[in-house]
Amino acid sequence: MNFKTVKEFNHAGFECEIVEVDVTPHIELSHNGYVTVPKDHPCYGKHYNNIDQDVTELTFSSDEGEFGFDTNHIYDDENTKSLEAVIAVTKELADRFKELEDK
Repeated sequence: MNFKTVKEFNHAGFECEIVEVDVTPHIELSHNGYVTVPKDHPCYGKHYNNIDQDVTELTFSSDEGEFGFDTNHIYDDENTKSLEAVIAVTKELADRFKELEDK
């Protein structure tokens, strides 16, 4: 499995990253989206299952405040795996983290 960062940007005050994932030569590429929250954010240090959001299915969290999702599921297709789609969902996720920060 190969990972390559293809886009980094800031949205709603959060660092965002899109990673291209190449699982095998026989499966189309997919993308993962990540949002990093700062140490003073109420979600910092939480497990992704404990985040109140309904934007996407989170599948990753780190001790450094990074939260992510992937598009390598049986129900994902070329529309949900595309770079453009993952950027859009990552921005929505950052917007949700901003809402949670403001609570």
